[in-house]
Amino acid sequence: MSFTGSNSLNTGRGGNATDNQIAPVEILHGINVGNPWFSVDSFAKAPTATLTNQVQGNTGRNIVSGPSLVSLNANISRWIEFRSFGDRNIRMQLRLDSFNVTNTPQFSNPNTSGIGTANFGIVTGTIGSGTGVNGTGGGRAISYGVKIYF
Repeated sequence: MSFTGSNSLNTGRGGNATDNQIAPVEILHGINVGNPWFSVDSFAKAPTATLTNQVQGNTGRNIVSGPSLVSLNANISRWIEFRSFGDRNIRMQLRLDSFNVTNTPQFSNPNTSGIGTANFGIVTGTIGSGTGVNGTGGGRAISYGVKIYF
């Protein structure tokens, strides 16, 4: 996560100054309004920059981690063998797959822009459904299938 303040760099090309870290950051693990994820009092706006005095805050990249992603997936399958017909063996697979078995919510990262705003440091949402089998987020998903091999 990168912290960006609302102070313009006044370079004529736009851009924002990063913020200052004024105290050690404590991870509080709060979710939703009124429960910050980290100690918001650990940061302050950097002074306003000018063309002759380019000021950047002292915060760097990746100084705070967001909520962890936890997902438990499981599957059950069963092979059934049928009598052979001529020179062919026929097999059938019954399969049940479950993604995010525990239906654990996947929370998004906290808001790290706009020090002093109401949502600074607050986790206000969840990650939406991912795409494909390796997608992240979303609720429990169950799929089943039957394959016949001959």
